[in-house]
Amino acid sequence: MHLMSLCASAALVASTGALAGMKATTHHMCYDSLKQDDESVGVVRGAESGVVMRWSMDEALYVAELKVGCESAEFKAQMAEYVWKRAEV
Repeated sequence: MHLMSLCASAALVASTGALAGMKATTHHMCYDSLKQDDESVGVVRGAESGVVMRWSMDEALYVAELKVGCESAEFKAQMAEYVWKRAEV
């Protein structure tokens, strides 16, 4: 399962139990809050490191890549005239 939320909303998602036992990240000022909402969440710090996407468009393209493949995600980025900052995971 892949679940995408933007910025600090990961804490809201965690509070529902939807991230139980999963890895997640959030805005750097909300790491502690994310862990408080669900201690089983593996908080990934340093989103800029390439583990997860920092910006919403990169994140959406990453999820698209997981679902339909890299070539299709790259095509979608080209159609949007967007330079995809693809991270190596």
